[in-house]
Amino acid sequence: MFLWLLLVLSFALYFLSNVALALGASACIRLIRRSGREMPPGLLFAWRLAPAVGALACVGVLFLPSFLALEPREGVETPGRPLLLLALAAAALIAAAFARGSISLLKTRGLVRSWLRESAPRTLDSGIVVHEVRSAFPIVAAVGVLRPRFVAASQVLEALGPAELEVALAHERAHVRAFDNLKRLALSVIPDVFGGLPDGAWVQASWEQAAERAADQDAVCGSRERALDLCGALLKVARLVPEGASMPAPFAALHGGGDLADRVSRLLGESSPQVSEGGSGLVFFAGAFLALSLFLARLGVVHELTEILVQALR
Repeated sequence: MFLWLLLVLSFALYFLSNVALALGASACIRLIRRSGREMPPGLLFAWRLAPAVGALACVGVLFLPSFLALEPREGVETPGRPLLLLALAAAALIAAAFARGSISLLKTRGLVRSWLRESAPRTLDSGIVVHEVRSAFPIVAAVGVLRPRFVAASQVLEALGPAELEVALAHERAHVRAFDNLKRLALSVIPDVFGGLPDGAWVQASWEQAAERAADQDAVCGSRERALDLCGALLKVARLVPEGASMPAPFAALHGGGDLADRVSRLLGESSPQVSEGGSGLVFFAGAFLALSLFLARLGVVHELTEILVQALR
C-alpha cells in the first residue's frame, strides 16, 4: 500500500503542479505579448518547457524526499477517488506524450531511411554532402538528431543556383548547430498541459518561427549578397510547393510553411522589430517557483501539505 500511495500521489501531484504552472506561465506570457516585443528562440524554448520541468521538480525535489523520509510504512492511508482520477489524468498525459513522440520518431526515421536508400549523394564546392532525394514536397532539410544529414529534393537542386543552394544549406547547418531537431523532439515528448493551452501553442509556434529567423541570420552572416541569395532560394522553393502540401515530417527545413514574407523582409532589412530578451517574465516565474521551493524545502512542511491534500481528496 505504501508504494501504491507513493505512485498515486506522485502522478496526482505532477498533474496538479503541471496545471498550476501552466496557468502561471500563460499569465506571464500574456503580459509579455502585450509589450509587442519579440523574444529570442532560446527564451521561447525555455518558456515552453518551464511548466513541465517545474512539475517534475515539484515531484522529484520536493515531494519524493519528504514522503520517503517521513511517511510511515504501516497504517498508510488509502488514496481516494479524486486522487486516483488526478493520477489517471497524469498517466494519460504521459501516455499521450510517449505516443506522440514515438509516432513522430518512427515516421521521421522511416522516411529518412527510404530517402537515403534511394538517394544520390553530392558533394558541393563548400564541402557539404547533400543527398538528392525524391519527394513531392520541395524539401531542403537537416534530418536526424544524433547524426544529422542534409537532404534536398531533385526539383530543388534543379531550381537553385550554386550560391542559392550554398546559403540554403548554410541555413540548415545553423539548425544543426542550434540542435533544433533535438528541441523539436523534446517538445513532442514532454507530458504537459501548457502545450494544449492557446498561450502554450503560441509559444511553440513563435519558437519555430524564431528558430527559422535565427537560422536565416546565421546563414547570411551579415552579407547583403548572401541575404539576396537566401531570399531567392526561399521564394523558389515556396513556388515549388504543391497546392495543399505540407512538410512530410517534423524536422528543421528551409521552408516549412511559416511566414515567408516576414522572413524575406527581415533579410532585406525592410523589417526590424524590437527584440526583447524577455527575461523579466521568466525570471519572475522562476523566482516565484524558487521562493516557494525554499519555503517548502523543510521536509516536514512538504509532508504536512501532502497529508492535507490526501485528506482533502479522499
